[in-house]
Amino acid sequence: MAKFSKKELNQLRTQVYSGFVTKSVPRYEMRGAGRDGRGMRQTGYQNVTNFAAYNSGLLGKAARAAGIKNVNKTDEIRRIYDYIMGYQAPAKKKAAAPVQQAATPVQPSQASQDFRKESQALLDQARAERQKFATDQANAAQAAAAQRAKDEAARVEREKIATQTAAARSGNERIASRSANLQIQPASTTPQTAGTQPFKRRKLQFNAPNYGGVGSIMSGILNI
Repeated sequence: MAKFSKKELNQLRTQVYSGFVTKSVPRYEMRGAGRDGRGMRQTGYQNVTNFAAYNSGLLGKAARAAGIKNVNKTDEIRRIYDYIMGYQAPAKKKAAAPVQQAATPVQPSQASQDFRKESQALLDQARAERQKFATDQANAAQAAAAQRAKDEAARVEREKIATQTAAARSGNERIASRSANLQIQPASTTPQTAGTQPFKRRKLQFNAPNYGGVGSIMSGILNI
């Protein structure tokens, strides 16, 4: 059974009160718009459990004393913490008795049990807060991505409207240019006479040959 000095035991129990040992690592998420612009990009840092800290140093000693050779699960860390909180320094060896008695299982004291319960509550609370923080970060990242996509769509729509407006303006300018070339010619300065005034009315004449009375008759009929 491993032995821990009072100083070591205080350090280990302080770590139990503080919760799991964590480390900061980069956080990556999908970012960008469009098929070619999207990709995994670093968006910040996040805290994760540092399992390596439980495989070396004083915590590693406690892990081996608890029967764990390689710590890589959160349940194993809880076993280590339970061991630390229930640890009792071994008593000095007494002189061998003539008759050996069966060893009595060591039971954690009431103070150790209460402390274990309190530490577990603290661990659960810290775990819930970390989960809430991770959820809030994910929601914020999703909202930011949605806003960027909305802004990109608005920008594309503005460019489309600007292109259509420019095309319409160019067409209007071409029409105006052609209209400027269609000048109305001024009226002629040569006097013009309206109606039938230019034409002189000629007197109707009928010169019938005089064949005796026939000429006279025709002249009387025609009133010539």
